[in-house]
Amino acid sequence: MMWACMFLKLHLPEDVMIVMLDASKPTLRKWVWRLIIEAVAPTSSDVIQWGKRNRNLPADALCSVSVDGTDFKVQEPFPFNRKMVSHKFNGSALRHEVAISIYSGDVVWVCGPHRGAKHDLTIFREKLKHMLNEGEMVEADKGHVGEADWIRTKLDYETVKERREKGRARHRHETCNRRFKCYGILKQERCHDLKKHEWVVRCIVTLTQLGIDHGDCLFGCEPSTKKKALHSIDDVDLDA
Repeated sequence: MMWACMFLKLHLPEDVMIVMLDASKPTLRKWVWRLIIEAVAPTSSDVIQWGKRNRNLPADALCSVSVDGTDFKVQEPFPFNRKMVSHKFNGSALRHEVAISIYSGDVVWVCGPHRGAKHDLTIFREKLKHMLNEGEMVEADKGHVGEADWIRTKLDYETVKERREKGRARHRHETCNRRFKCYGILKQERCHDLKKHEWVVRCIVTLTQLGIDHGDCLFGCEPSTKKKALHSIDDVDLDA
């Protein structure tokens, strides 16, 4: 397990890793990928749970989670495919959709990989939209404009206080994305088989959430903005 963590965190050349670990290249590859693929990545569904978004969630909460897409560099495909190009890097990348509970700070959703040019809103509409309960909304950036019944973007606010609270939720999300990219294997350009990319990302997201579970929490950003009270016609004084 230590080998796998070193491989993910440092992502050094194999010639350096085998000297540090006093192992051969076949042995290093065998155990590192076996631990990533067979031990950690399959447990992601047990650690990254959609139901955790309800932890500490008030009944009158406006949004339950913050949502954002995060991109990771990959080598240019051959032949060149413009659908892989991410505007964030101006180069090839794969994108993963991540959701974080606003009230508990848990990572509760990861979906990918998607091609770097795929729009965040398209990704949201494919799966996450159908995971939401009736009336449930998410907080997102302006790249998600177009689903006003399900998404509140940075443009949807009524007071300065609400705008600041929304900004704090988005900034915390970026902080979590940065934790993923502290792992060298995701910070650097990926040179492994792209089929392994999802395993690597799920492994790192799982390790990040395990850290949160054991005290390495994200900073709090519980908003005070709540749903507006809905009044039926029976509540209206018709004689007034």
